[in-house]
Amino acid sequence: MAKPKLLFLDIETSPYLIRSWGTYETDALEILEEVKVISFSYRWLGGRTVTWSGDQHTEEQLLRHIGAVMEGADAIVAHNGEQFDMRVIRGRMLKYGMLPPKPVKIIDTLKIARKHFKLPSNRLDALGAYLGVGRKLVHTGYNLWKGVLAGDKKAWKMMRRYNAQDVELLYRVYMKLRNWTGDQTYQLYPHGYCGACGSGALQARGTYRTKTLTKARLCCTKCGSWTSVTVPKQRVSSHAKTTAVRGKRNRTGSAVHGGAS
Repeated sequence: MAKPKLLFLDIETSPYLIRSWGTYETDALEILEEVKVISFSYRWLGGRTVTWSGDQHTEEQLLRHIGAVMEGADAIVAHNGEQFDMRVIRGRMLKYGMLPPKPVKIIDTLKIARKHFKLPSNRLDALGAYLGVGRKLVHTGYNLWKGVLAGDKKAWKMMRRYNAQDVELLYRVYMKLRNWTGDQTYQLYPHGYCGACGSGALQARGTYRTKTLTKARLCCTKCGSWTSVTVPKQRVSSHAKTTAVRGKRNRTGSAVHGGAS
């Protein structure tokens, strides 16, 4: 079985540059510069390297590169990917008159964390610390972005490390969470395989009923993920149906005849 291609993706953006009357919880009177994609990093499931692209390209070139990478993906793993990364990418592509990227399934580690757990924080850095798989790279805060926008080479070097570390941390967090993600990933694997890891080592663990269906519980003995499949209704052959109807008629006829005598 060919395993689906999972793409781990993270983008970095510039801040808005605005004019306003105040400095605290204020509205923008005018947007001087929009949010732009300034770099992105990605890694493939099963791969060992993180690829980064940034200061050597214009935003349009970065977006076209992102679109080309997405073409090879069956699903994209991102933290807050549905609300941030993918919407920013689409919005900026629209700005440049680009065609829509390939539609792919988004596996959002933020949504997984919120759905299945009550944790101290669902931020990527906090999840990494909680799971013991690492932290985000410590940096100088807004000054890092300020240096990047000014073209400072040291700032760009730090941005590269920061962006790449986010993808590495995302990868590690996902690998800890994935046996809880069967509901998000099962469509990537054919029937009979674990929705989280793709293993065929599924063990039946009883059934349960919904209003209209009978479901079989399946547990992956490799990663511990749970999933369920619909138990098909038992089909009755046309010959069996005809025989059953005839038997019913015969029983009914015998009863009526007996009563008349």
